[in-house]
This record gives sequence, structure tokens and C-alpha cells, in this order.
Amino acid sequence: MASRRRASPPPEPDPDQPTLGQLSLAPGDRVRFRRAAGQRWQEAIVEARERDGSVALRDAKGASRFIRFDQLEVYRMRNRTGRWEPVVEQEWEQLSLFGSEPAKPSKPSSRRKRERPEPLA
Repeated sequence: MASRRRASPPPEPDPDQPTLGQLSLAPGDRVRFRRAAGQRWQEAIVEARERDGSVALRDAKGASRFIRFDQLEVYRMRNRTGRWEPVVEQEWEQLSLFGSEPAKPSKPSSRRKRERPEPLA
């Protein structure tokens, strides 16, 4: 009788690395990458986040790729227009929403606010 090997559970992700959600990515998103400047862009689909911080992709030929998120651009629809945006910009935009840094004070309004009358007792 052949012995069966039990599959080991997937390793836990590094808590210091941002998750796909923090990078504004989701499995199935369309991205593109290029290994070096001057090379042509290659399109791929996001699959998951790897333990080392890279993003697991599946390219058009079905091959698996593991690319650092700072080398990726994601296809986004803005005002009915599609465009490629670097993932790095997306990361800071999202992380700043939940950061502990104080928000920038807004400029005082030049319009005078109406005071509400106090309710009668």
C-alpha cells in the first residue's frame, strides 16, 4: 500500500508586507509588467500575494510569474476611460486612509457659517 503524503499548509504571509487589498489589487485584476526598462510590457492576471512580498501572476501563455509590486501597473477605469497606473501610487493612496498620521488641517472657509438658533425649552 502506498503511503500518502499530507500537503503542508501554505506558509503564513509576512505581516510587514502589504496585502493585496492594501495594494488596491484583487485576484483577477489585469496588470502589466516589464523586467527592465526598454523591454516590452507583458500583461498578466493577479493570482495572490506571496510570502516574500511579490505578487503571483499568470501571464497570457499560462506561466506563473512572481513580480515585485513596484514593477507592476494595474488597469483602472476612471471616468469611463481605461488607463494604466503604477501599483506603488495605489498603495500609498490606500494606506494613507488608515495611517496614524494626523490629517492636514483644511483652510478656514471664507464663508461665514450660519449659527443655529438654540431650541426653546
